[in-house]
Amino acid sequence: MARFLGIEVCEHALRGVLIRSALRKVEVERCVQIPLSAALDAPDRQPELQQAAQSLLSALPARPDGIIASITGEVCSLRRMTLPAAARKRMDDILPFELDGVLPFSTDDAVIDHQPIRTSPQELEVMVAAVLEEHVREAIADLERIGLSPRQLGVGAAALDGLGNLLPELGGGEPVLLLELADRSTDLCLMVGGRCTHARTLGYGIEDLPARAEDLARDLKRALTAMRAEGFGLPSATYLLGSGAAAEGSAAWLGDQLGLEVQPLSLPEPLEGQTSPIFGRAAALSARAVLGGHHIDVRKGEFAASETGGSLVEHVNLLTVCAVAIVMSMMFSLKAQQSTLYDEQDALRARLKTVTQEVLGAGMDDPYAVRKAIENPKNEDPLPLFDAFDALAALSGAVDPEVVHEVRRLSIDITEEKGEGRLELQAKIGTLGERDELVAQLEKHPCFRDIERGKTTPVRGEDRINYQLEVELRCPGAGPARKEKKGE
Repeated sequence: MARFLGIEVCEHALRGVLIRSALRKVEVERCVQIPLSAALDAPDRQPELQQAAQSLLSALPARPDGIIASITGEVCSLRRMTLPAAARKRMDDILPFELDGVLPFSTDDAVIDHQPIRTSPQELEVMVAAVLEEHVREAIADLERIGLSPRQLGVGAAALDGLGNLLPELGGGEPVLLLELADRSTDLCLMVGGRCTHARTLGYGIEDLPARAEDLARDLKRALTAMRAEGFGLPSATYLLGSGAAAEGSAAWLGDQLGLEVQPLSLPEPLEGQTSPIFGRAAALSARAVLGGHHIDVRKGEFAASETGGSLVEHVNLLTVCAVAIVMSMMFSLKAQQSTLYDEQDALRARLKTVTQEVLGAGMDDPYAVRKAIENPKNEDPLPLFDAFDALAALSGAVDPEVVHEVRRLSIDITEEKGEGRLELQAKIGTLGERDELVAQLEKHPCFRDIERGKTTPVRGEDRINYQLEVELRCPGAGPARKEKKGE
């Protein structure tokens, strides 16, 4: 929820309208008018304004989040400009160049800002304001001296478009004219679709009537003619606001002069019997800060408002609550993620148990146990991996059928638990080369390891040799090799 205070310093009163917005709902919370009696140039004008500002702030139900004011249109230049759509991102660079030679003063000495009127894929139409820096500096200093430092500073008639955020009837497609009859000036703001499309300030106000009534009527007609010349039809409705709206017969007189039906502006919630049209400008200023969007604000650049440490102190309780809420939200989020991960882990363990039951024949949900079972499978076959018959068959298969081989002694010793042992062979064979060929064939068998060739001797009375072999039997996967004991 945010609150913004729009203020208007008139010759005879200080007015303020406090607007509250929450969830894009806007409502007028308080309208306050503090009468002023001192003349504009009187020595006691400044102390009276300071006291009036304090009274205004004290009358509010809550301290505003920002103060919005405006600078009189008599010291501003407001004009419509049409630019290529591509210029949207470089407006601050392009506008001074476009205004150079058009303004009665140098753009180097001015504050320039804009707000959109309408856009299309090819063109961008904007309302441009230019104010001399000295006028901006003076307006800000005057308000700060009385304790009302503005966050934004609107300009003349263009600042009235904030009423489009308060009054739905101003947001239609038909032109609507806002006519502010102030003390020393008159502002015209033509709105179409909730946006200001034409703005003009005349140098006559309620204090100049009836002496200059004819001049005011003539200039109002010229302004309306200029609006129609730019392609706008007659306003579908005309609303009167400002100090002059409270004068008896002012709306009827203006209607007769312009040939239009002029009716006093009615705010959503006029309070305490106050005449709501006199709060029109203050309400427009506060409303233009509520719903966002880019509006003309000449408090920019070197005049931009800076946030103070006092503002942060005022909201320390709110900041603390927000911080606690963020921390609690993070904790609940982490807890929810943890619960989700636990559920996912349980589902994966159940799936693992099902798969291991199908593949390994034993359901296991511990991934480390499953990995161990895969890397070191258990042999549940009751028969030995390699026995003496297998060793004898391997030996027979290694002998060439054409070689005469006579076994004299054969010893095979294999343990049933480990599937390993030794083979000792004494035999007769034709030549030493045939023996080596036999050894080469045995070495190809995966279970015959470390074949040691023993001594050879000739066979008495025969052209043959006796030979001896000692072989270690150990098949792959049967366990580590047996270490021989010392002296074995």
